[in-house]
Amino acid sequence: MMGCHYTAPKREQIASMQAKGESDDAIVAAIVKEQGNQALSEPPQQGFNAMALLMPFVMIAIGLSAIYWFIQRNRRQPAIVDALHPEVLARFHTAAEKEFEKLD
Repeated sequence: MMGCHYTAPKREQIASMQAKGESDDAIVAAIVKEQGNQALSEPPQQGFNAMALLMPFVMIAIGLSAIYWFIQRNRRQPAIVDALHPEVLARFHTAAEKEFEKLD
């Protein structure tokens, strides 16, 4: 059976540190000092790591705000038909009726 090249040596290291009577916090600190924060299952929530945890929620809020703003902006614009003068609109209706009569 193939073994993990990481797990077996770490278990031995932890067992020897526990046999020496070191506390759990001291063991974790020694392993983090040796390998960095990637040895932790969850990074410390400070500095850049805290920002990395919050950014997805910030981006979702910005996206929802942009969608809301876009909907509100487009809802307020009058329709093109409402902007036309009634006389011009009547001319277009008359011309359209003449074109429809030609089709029949």
